[in-house]
Amino acid sequence: MIGDLIAKALSKIGGISVVHSIPGRLRVRLAAGAKSKEFLQKHQEIPPTLFLYKLKGIRTIELNKLTFTALITYDTNLLNEEEITTWLRRLHELIIKSVLKGHRSVDQQHIDAIASQLTEEGYVLEKFEQGTTS
Repeated sequence: MIGDLIAKALSKIGGISVVHSIPGRLRVRLAAGAKSKEFLQKHQEIPPTLFLYKLKGIRTIELNKLTFTALITYDTNLLNEEEITTWLRRLHELIIKSVLKGHRSVDQQHIDAIASQLTEEGYVLEKFEQGTTS
């Protein structure tokens, strides 16, 4: 219970904000990205990409580690800005929650567990194909 509250609070601190949006293209900033990254680095090894799964309808996610932004392209017939940002916020919260449970790394098993949790919550996910993230 306390872990859930801490995860929610840390997720809000390192939340997601929309920088720019046009239909089919969304740029988000990982607000307080440095604080969020610093927290995660203290508590775990960060894998090359956490985006092994994506919402159905997302075409690409390009991460800019320097500016803590992500450019997301998506199918407007399947998704909208709010659905994507809601998913990103929940994903961030679940990653922090995993770290607070004492997991020293977010490996394939943890990523699969997070994807399973999101699926149970009603998110429609699919695995990224090679070359869809950077």
